[in-house]
Amino acid sequence: MSAWMAGLLKPLFSKRYAMSEYLHLPFAVGLLIAVGWTTLFSLTNKPAIRGFRNLGILASYISAVVSPFVAGWCPALVTWAVFGVAGGLLYIAWEMLERRHAGPSRRDPGVSLAPLIHSLFLWPIMVPEAVEYALADLGILRAPPSAPTQGIAQPGAAPTGDPATPLVESGATQGPPSVN
Repeated sequence: MSAWMAGLLKPLFSKRYAMSEYLHLPFAVGLLIAVGWTTLFSLTNKPAIRGFRNLGILASYISAVVSPFVAGWCPALVTWAVFGVAGGLLYIAWEMLERRHAGPSRRDPGVSLAPLIHSLFLWPIMVPEAVEYALADLGILRAPPSAPTQGIAQPGAAPTGDPATPLVESGATQGPPSVN
């Protein structure tokens, strides 16, 4: 990176641009962009396009590793934790919505607070998943088409597509020809 570019970026990511002593605005914006990217590409059913969401997840974790060196440990950790708690609350909200749509036939002990703990580490994965599932539950997002069952081979089936022949009826001997 050239000295000119470093001179432009250094003030932008300095502690002076932090929202407070504990939250770092450029890190938060970067995380918002990454989770937005991930969520956007999670909303498609096409595998080739859907795979781009992994770049957003990767960007979130890379920025989590880099940001303590740029913004300081405390602002980076608090900013990440704020996103984690918000992601956990979003996931819990989706679980509540899903239980409401499932009706009284479903027997669940209630809402678990475990997603709050999990989200401190896994929110870049949990947030797009919760948004995707909530939109599907509300009928806004279509479920992916089911895979065709025709053409799926049975274990032990012949390559021609003939049904599998049980080993007992196949005429196989007990051992290799050299043993029999």
